Amino acid sequence: MVLLASTCFFTTQPGLSLLFKAYYRVDHIELIRPRCSELGLDPYLVSALIFTESRFREDAVSEVGAAGLMQLMPETAQDMARLEGLPNMKKEELLRPELNLRLGTLYLSRLLQRFPSEDLALAAYNAGPSVVEEWLEDGSKLRFPETRAYVAEIQKHKQRLKNLYPEWERVP
Repeated sequence: MVLLASTCFFTTQPGLSLLFKAYYRVDHIELIRPRCSELGLDPYLVSALIFTESRFREDAVSEVGAAGLMQLMPETAQDMARLEGLPNMKKEELLRPELNLRLGTLYLSRLLQRFPSEDLALAAYNAGPSVVEEWLEDGSKLRFPETRAYVAEIQKHKQRLKNLYPEWERVP
């Protein structure tokens, strides 16, 4: 609650709002908003996920091999590429923002359709859909502390982005 209140305070102060916008710099919004509109996704959610995953670094590659803005695992990206009619996608192409956003948003969209809540879809993005399905079958919630923190982090960033960029509410 304190974070939300502080975000509202900071974004109503002109100088501090500029500082927050510098911190929450959103690159590629010209790609994000139309793709979100196409798939029925929330651009704040997608931007918060990208901020959490890569801080909008196009060349980000994790220790386990997740790549690009949305930190896609090559196998997941390949599955999404096939669905998008791109069967010959190469792993290094994941560092291209347009392709990474195209595949990552498709994956997120499919997770949001598969799971009953946004938080569970985000947990699946982080821990994997089969893990989250196991948790649901066991009747447990988000079992991994890292996954709970990941979901909370994205939700926090999503709210801050909404406060900073209210103009995104308008359809592109």
